[in-house]
Amino acid sequence: MSVALPLPPRRGIVLSRRTLLPLVALLAALLLAAGCAGDRAAAPVAEEALSRSTAMDAVANQVMGGAASASPVSLAVGRRLIRSADLTLVVANLDSTRAEVERLAAAMQGFVAAANVGRQNGLPFGSLTLRVPVARLDALVAQLRGLALRVERESQSTQDVTDPFVELEAHLRTLRATEVELRNLLAESRGRGHKVADVMAIHRELTGIRTQIEQIQGQLQSLGQLAELATVQLALIPDPAIRPLAKESWRPFVTARASFGTLLAALRTLADLGIWAAVVLAPLALLIGLPLWLIVRGSRKRAPRVAGPAPTA
Repeated sequence: MSVALPLPPRRGIVLSRRTLLPLVALLAALLLAAGCAGDRAAAPVAEEALSRSTAMDAVANQVMGGAASASPVSLAVGRRLIRSADLTLVVANLDSTRAEVERLAAAMQGFVAAANVGRQNGLPFGSLTLRVPVARLDALVAQLRGLALRVERESQSTQDVTDPFVELEAHLRTLRATEVELRNLLAESRGRGHKVADVMAIHRELTGIRTQIEQIQGQLQSLGQLAELATVQLALIPDPAIRPLAKESWRPFVTARASFGTLLAALRTLADLGIWAAVVLAPLALLIGLPLWLIVRGSRKRAPRVAGPAPTA
């Protein structure tokens, strides 16, 4: 009769659920820590690329959407109009009227931009260029009409410069955004010690952008001044009907002096004619007349003598 003996237990590692779960959690923690370390190493590069891409996208968006976004702003402000007037007035007295025009321009918070006085067809003539606020243009023109005996010519014109103004504003915003990006890029290139050629290339681009910005600012300022101040071209002509008669006195010495000058001019002309004849005509007469005289004389010597009729007894 055989008896079954119990087998000894196997020696080894027996992983239960309680020991397996902590090991799995520890392994996951190690993998996560390794991944975070790799992300930290690549973070500066990613952030730099992301910032550069974001800045360039902003510049591109301003380039594409600058004109579209500028129109509502300008329309909210109002249209830009340049007004001008041109008048020709017949006045009784040129000097007093010109002084009154200057006073009116100052009273309208304007000024005289240019003035010119001369004579036209024997009459004095004056022209003035006035600049006054646009809101007071009509009032100034009405008062100028009141200074004239009659109005020879009058015209007014209005030029709409809203569209060019809007386009210049949009272009200016785009250039300013580009300038900011180039300045940042230049500072970054200097900080990282890039090549001198690269730094100078960025500097040249930045200088060109700054030049365009200043030019557009000047154009906007000029258009703004033209739109804020109206221009009046004014011509003043005295009335010929009331021109005073000129009383000319007799001046015999002036007449004698003018006559003596005329005599001297005539004598000078005769002297010049005699010198010209002596220098030019005398040699020509010798060159042409002497050969002709010799030919005529020779032909007379060769001609046979014709015998006359015999005398009769």
